[in-house]
Amino acid sequence: MIRDKGHLKDILDRLEDLEVESIFVPAGDAREPLGQYTDSLQVLKDMAEIGHNIKDTGVAAYPEGHPFVSDQQLMWYLKEKQQFASYLVTQMCFDPLTLVNWLKDIRKAGINLSTRIGLPGVAEMGKLVSLSFQIGVGQSLKLLRKQKGLLKKFITAKPYQPDALLDGLLPHLNDPDIDIPRFHFFSFNDVERTEKWRAETHARITLNKTSR
Repeated sequence: MIRDKGHLKDILDRLEDLEVESIFVPAGDAREPLGQYTDSLQVLKDMAEIGHNIKDTGVAAYPEGHPFVSDQQLMWYLKEKQQFASYLVTQMCFDPLTLVNWLKDIRKAGINLSTRIGLPGVAEMGKLVSLSFQIGVGQSLKLLRKQKGLLKKFITAKPYQPDALLDGLLPHLNDPDIDIPRFHFFSFNDVERTEKWRAETHARITLNKTSR
């Protein structure tokens, strides 16, 4: 959605005027690029050449692969983007083991970017399932379907909450070899419910730690 280098400079100037310190640069999924940029690596390279005062730049990563890009290409892109970025955000994935194993693999491959696990926020089940298949996370979605009480959730239309996914990741959060300092929430435009869940869950985990 960026036309050319001049358009990119205008965007960077506006961000600087607003004193924006952190940005996330995904590749985008438009069928046809608006201008000369066909991938986010090109954008990152031109950002570096233009110069900016943004402290943190994030890039997207895909633990379960991408519908249109091979695993080998995804790994190559991450390696190339590493010199321009300070962190990565993982695409939605419902299987904590898949996430942990993928992190171990990219660390072995020399990718050391700090990781923000992309957690699906509170969402209606139908919307979540439909979106998940669109973006290529069908494999871990199968595990989601096996979770206890999921069929009932579909019938009663109760919203999904990422408790089981988070609980599966908790034992690995202090592992320095995979480095998970933060989470990125996909709120699906339902910020209020996701933030309510986040605050309540944070309080619960903190209470459990202090009571041990």
